[in-house]
Amino acid sequence: MQRPMTIYCDTLAWRQYLLSEYGRSLSQLRDAGYAVRLAPWEAPKAAVKESVAVAGATAGARRPVASGGGAVATDTAVAPLDAQRVLSELEALRQARPVELRRRFPWVSRSLLYAPVVSSTQDLIRSVPLPNGTVIVADEQTAGRGRGAASWTTPRGSLAFSMACQCMAAPARFSLQFVQYVAALSLLASMPDDTPDAQKAAAQQLRIKWPNDVLADGHKVAGVLCEAQCYEDRFTIYIGIGVNVLNEQPTVALRRLPYAASATREHLLARFLSDFETSFDVFVERGWEASGLRERYLQRWLHTDQAVTLADTGQHGRIVGLSDTGCLLVRVDEDGSRETVIELQPDVHSFDWVHSVVYTKRMNRR
Repeated sequence: MQRPMTIYCDTLAWRQYLLSEYGRSLSQLRDAGYAVRLAPWEAPKAAVKESVAVAGATAGARRPVASGGGAVATDTAVAPLDAQRVLSELEALRQARPVELRRRFPWVSRSLLYAPVVSSTQDLIRSVPLPNGTVIVADEQTAGRGRGAASWTTPRGSLAFSMACQCMAAPARFSLQFVQYVAALSLLASMPDDTPDAQKAAAQQLRIKWPNDVLADGHKVAGVLCEAQCYEDRFTIYIGIGVNVLNEQPTVALRRLPYAASATREHLLARFLSDFETSFDVFVERGWEASGLRERYLQRWLHTDQAVTLADTGQHGRIVGLSDTGCLLVRVDEDGSRETVIELQPDVHSFDWVHSVVYTKRMNRR
């Protein structure tokens, strides 16, 4: 039995472009078991006006706020994601940007593919050629995954999506780690409610655990996965994100947190896409450090001057920052009389933050 999938486009012209240039990709999706339907869509004026208010206040209709945080829902009470609402709010957020940013050509989520159930949004977006900025979002994943062989549980109420970013640049500037860090910063910006108190509380309690997790008071609420393919001088970066928005398991629901009590999946996704669209463009133009993104990242991570132990060697050291390629820098004591700084790569090392131990991953060899 085929799984339903609806494709939303931000304009009728883009819908026509998708049909003419990516018809083969749509056929591939059908061959993969999806009943694909294209929904022509333009933002209704009333919805845009309402969303403009959202950009400076709270988003749309919310569930009543419970003591200590917002109400969460059981599996049966979670409504399907409202993709039109996402695109409407995204356009409103673009219109609310400063003039110099509003002039930029929008490229994120001109095509949004929504399916109630997929195996993995990340695997799906990698398997089919789609336009730059395409987003695939699902209510549930049956085989969601994180970095390496890690699985990602996706119960109803969570937000699971992947996005394709195409770019042409020198490999040094496009270290995949940096793109992952930019995505993590955009995720942090999208989570709290729109009040000053909520923003302040979130800045203190929502933190990044290197290299790809977002923690709230020590509990993982979101993860970021970045993968890339290269053809000649063109890179396609696939960004996969999972957020526990309404689901209490396996850790904690974002909506239970006092500073995110009005969170919805639609508002969070729209805010992420808007923030990432501008942050990624700034990163491309100015680079990781000159853009100020490096400073922002280090302000929000958990590891400044953290003492760590290297499991393989038993050496002790302290985290001193990130390298020019986005690797973790640790200053270790060599022999009691001299110190050296070593780089730890996220694809080679894993970090047990709770016990402050860095492990070398055991790679499967064939």
